[in-house]
Amino acid sequence: MAVNGVSQRDNLKVGTLLAGPQFSYPVSLRWLLGGRLMGGYEGYKSCETDLRTLGDRGGFSFGAGLSTTYFATQNLGVRFATDYTCAPPLVRASRERLHFLTLGISVCAMF
Repeated sequence: MAVNGVSQRDNLKVGTLLAGPQFSYPVSLRWLLGGRLMGGYEGYKSCETDLRTLGDRGGFSFGAGLSTTYFATQNLGVRFATDYTCAPPLVRASRERLHFLTLGISVCAMF
């Protein structure tokens, strides 16, 4: 981890547990459209930096995602996904939540 461009001696450790509904809808014979809504808990373990201690707290986290899957063959798919997650602040005094946008591509076995 780096703070203001300076590498730190300690690592930030995060644990997340999210659950929620997920759907997948066939748009055509080869394409699926999917979505998900998630809510749960995200916790940060204490981490020492040169400036202050980060973490040692947790809170409510939520997210949503969209995906599209292309069936390349009968049991092999290629999935394109984007997820948004809003997590609790790292520092207790901060009221600013962390926002993550994740883009991904995966090859998956389809049953």
